[in-house]
Amino acid sequence: MSNYAAWAPIAMLAALLAALPARAQQEAAAALLPVPQDEYYDRDPAAVMPQIIGADDRKARRNLEMILDYDPRNVEARVTHAFHLLERGMNRHAEQEFGLAINMARRGSVQERHAYWAHGWGLFRTGEYRRALERWRQAEVLHGGRPDWVPWTYALSLWMAGDRELAVDFWRAAVRSDAERWGSSKGLAREIQDWSPNQRLAAEALHAEWKRRLTGS
Repeated sequence: MSNYAAWAPIAMLAALLAALPARAQQEAAAALLPVPQDEYYDRDPAAVMPQIIGADDRKARRNLEMILDYDPRNVEARVTHAFHLLERGMNRHAEQEFGLAINMARRGSVQERHAYWAHGWGLFRTGEYRRALERWRQAEVLHGGRPDWVPWTYALSLWMAGDRELAVDFWRAAVRSDAERWGSSKGLAREIQDWSPNQRLAAEALHAEWKRRLTGS
């Protein structure tokens, strides 16, 4: 079965979420995700955040626009532009730009996976946590293995969406996969020092809850 065939039933389920009550949405969204695996050990070159261009950085904006004028199908530049539009508060235009990046990428390529992964983070930034999970799940399926970003990324979005049990389950998987980063207080502090406030708060709360359950305190 191809990656796209594997994704088809997931996409159909996601399309039904909006029509469900809040609790049913939570249960259905969880059904979109696989059971957390023991370990996630695959590096993923698609999971690289672009350099964020600040809302007032006109020089960088002009340079980016020149790149897009020269090569409109440049997926990485489209993704960078989408994040820049988010910085400027232009969420609707950013959504369109992420869509262009996905549609312009060659099917099955690292660039396509990058566009889905990045769109997930764009949706996370705007508080659309369940849609973010859908995009990340697509990126995971396209990868075909166990990308190391999956457990902690899913955990953050599930936590912010209010699905605390499944969030902690994925956090446990993150700790099993890389205890130095996600199971150690010092390691976690290093990892999240440059994150956004929402990401840091979610990570700290998840780590505290995981540790509380581990120690029984």
